[in-house]
Amino acid sequence: MSINLIDLAFSVFILTNRKLTLTFDLDVNIYFMSNVKERMKRAEDAINEIQTYVTSIVYMYENLKQFFQADLNYFEDANKNILSLISSLTLLNDQNKGNTVFNDSTVEPVAFLINSLNPSFMIINKEINAILPKLKEQLSTSTKAAQQFTQKTTSIIYDIRKSVKTCFEKTNKDKQKQTLGAKGALELGSHLHHYYSDMYSDLISEQEKLRQLIIDADMFIGKQMKAEEEIISLGSSVIADTFPFKDIEKTIVPRIEKEKVADYHQKIKAAFFALFTATGPPKSNEKEIVPHVWSDLQGDKFKARVWENFTPRFEGEIEVSRKEIVTVERVTMQQHWEVKRSNGITGMVPAAFLEPLR
Repeated sequence: MSINLIDLAFSVFILTNRKLTLTFDLDVNIYFMSNVKERMKRAEDAINEIQTYVTSIVYMYENLKQFFQADLNYFEDANKNILSLISSLTLLNDQNKGNTVFNDSTVEPVAFLINSLNPSFMIINKEINAILPKLKEQLSTSTKAAQQFTQKTTSIIYDIRKSVKTCFEKTNKDKQKQTLGAKGALELGSHLHHYYSDMYSDLISEQEKLRQLIIDADMFIGKQMKAEEEIISLGSSVIADTFPFKDIEKTIVPRIEKEKVADYHQKIKAAFFALFTATGPPKSNEKEIVPHVWSDLQGDKFKARVWENFTPRFEGEIEVSRKEIVTVERVTMQQHWEVKRSNGITGMVPAAFLEPLR
């Protein structure tokens, strides 16, 4: 991931305290605010990619609903056909009894057929009547879950777009000020820190919400598919075993593989990585601006104050508290710095949350 927007401002702060000449004030502004439109486009592409993956999961919910609806239609039709067949045979038997044209040899086979089939029909009818309410309940539950997932993810995507847009709009607004000098650079860095910190916190929060929704979706769809299989298996077996006219052909219906839902977590995580990268300074400027600024940060360890509370979201990160003093063990060219707390715990913390004190 690209260097955070605030990292260079911290370098300015360090160099100012050391009374070094700030010959790169203009570079600061360029570094923070150059190619805003290009980075906004990259951020929008990343958000659209997240939206695409979310839409794919919505389709899985829709397929789940279709499965239950198809099962419901099948058993409702089967029930109607069985009742219609019983009614037709009964009517035929009654008509034959009152018709002198037919002899007893005609009446008896029909009556025998009805008497033979009736127990089987009653068993099937009873089983279907038990299945239909369950399928309707599962269909209703799946429909509500699909609606909730769609509503929540739509809200998350909206909040992501809004947060990124707000950050870039404020950055563009500050771009018009043409702030120069050490004091101006520090003020600019402070402003940009808050813009980026707010956006970063928002994106982390929305990413966690989306991650949890995907976990819930994976569990829910898997549970529903298992429930569908249990509900229809007995009914299908009863029909196949008791229906005497012909063999019931088993139709293989394409199913959702539960694992595919969980797979979208990694894809969305990668898209968020692209989003975080897009909100940082463009890589084309790194070689031109970073070396003479970041050279002052390399080498010795130094103390840093934590701007705000930070809670770990990913492996390798550690929790730090607002105003806590930590030791920066290693400065990286990425989003995180390696720090050590006073209790000896070492881990990674986003550079945007740290204020160098040396």
